[in-house]
Amino acid sequence: MVATADELIARATARTGLTDFGPDGWREGLDQMVAAIEVDLAADDEIERVQDILAAKLATRLEIERWYSEHGDEASHPVEGPLVIMGLPRTATTATHHMLSLDPQLRYLRTWERDQPLP
Repeated sequence: MVATADELIARATARTGLTDFGPDGWREGLDQMVAAIEVDLAADDEIERVQDILAAKLATRLEIERWYSEHGDEASHPVEGPLVIMGLPRTATTATHHMLSLDPQLRYLRTWERDQPLP
C-alpha cells in the first residue's frame, strides 16, 4: 500500500519529534514523488523501501531546519559560487575531484557530509 505524503510527513515528525520543515516549496516535489511511486514501482518491497527513504530524507530536513534555527548566525557567512565537476562516465571526473580536493584554497564535499548533512 502506498503511503500518502501526509503519512510520510507524520513518520518523519514521529521519528524526530520536530514539526518545522522550513520555507515552503518542498511539498510540491514530495507530492509528485509520492504520486510517481504508485505508477513506477510494482513490487511492495520496492514501494516500502522508497517510502522509508523519503521518510528518512524528511527527517533529515527537520533536523537541518532545527540546526539552522539554533545556529543561524554560524551559517550566515557568504558562500562563494561552487565549483561543479560534471562529465560522462569514465572521463576522470572522480580523479579531478580528488585532485582539486588537495588544493587548500578549495573546500570539497566530504563523503560523510553527503551521506548525513547535519553538522
